[in-house]
Amino acid sequence: MPLTFGMIGASTIGPSGLLEPAARRPDVRVARVAARRPGAAAEYARTWDIPRASEHYEDVLADADVDAVYIANAAADHARWTIAALRAGKHVLCEKPIGVSGAEGRAIVAVAADSGRLVMEGFHYRFHPLFDALRALVGDGRYGPLSSISSSVNGTRPYDPRSILHVAALGGGALLHNGVYAVHWSRLLFDAEPSEVTARQRRNPSGADSDTIATLRFSTGTTASIHCSFDQDDPVSLTLQLAEAEVTVTGPIVPHHGNSLRVIPWHGAPTMTTVAGGTSFDHQLDAFVRRVRAGPADPSATYGRGDDIVANLDVVDAIRRAARSGGTEPVRR
Repeated sequence: MPLTFGMIGASTIGPSGLLEPAARRPDVRVARVAARRPGAAAEYARTWDIPRASEHYEDVLADADVDAVYIANAAADHARWTIAALRAGKHVLCEKPIGVSGAEGRAIVAVAADSGRLVMEGFHYRFHPLFDALRALVGDGRYGPLSSISSSVNGTRPYDPRSILHVAALGGGALLHNGVYAVHWSRLLFDAEPSEVTARQRRNPSGADSDTIATLRFSTGTTASIHCSFDQDDPVSLTLQLAEAEVTVTGPIVPHHGNSLRVIPWHGAPTMTTVAGGTSFDHQLDAFVRRVRAGPADPSATYGRGDDIVANLDVVDAIRRAARSGGTEPVRR
């Protein structure tokens, strides 16, 4: 039987994040969409050939035909509806950030543990073969240990007080919408958690950050520097310094739009490779389906463990505290 999804939020990311990958598989279908804005769900359903539409999120959770819920509404509501879906017995694929604080992450993980259902945060980039190749390059030791990471995740988004991207109370801001990617891949590439953070932020009139610069420091003395901004439109960049090489990655977030992995060794000739694969969203959906089918016995799945969800949001909390204090803040766990 196909895995049947319901959607919370008639979002612009929905087609890339779920609908198009689902249409390319016989074992996934989308049966319902809900959006609170009058008429939005019905229009979305007509456009994307979704059988049922409603203006109440609760209808998705009450639908016995729905096995899993895809959540893509305002970030400040992600944790609430992730928890509600898990309690309703649904698996959850939630767009990042799945919560806006470490406390929300812990609440999600606790409910996931009780429900026995899978919850996955939509860091789709990590499922593409490009990231597998990068982790293998760092992990095999051929260029020595990783000492530092520099990341820039910028994209011009002019201030609009009506947009959820720019309102702090709705989970807006460059850190939650852009910077969490860099926090996430820095933790995965170092295979460690930062111990302390320094940061500064520029905020808009609605209280959300429009620009954040942060440095994550690890107990080994290694560092990850992060810049995320709505005020400038540079290409996403990711550069790694290893003991015997510099590695530059292009297209780390959406590698299916074009990517490269360039290695400049201190001794020897530079190399540049492109890593083939489907869209990162196709790879993510495949991982989600496989983990649902495998059940709680799959050690790589978040059936209540949630280390990654909580750890990432703990760093977000520390960045906010450091920006407010103007000093160095520990990452509390």
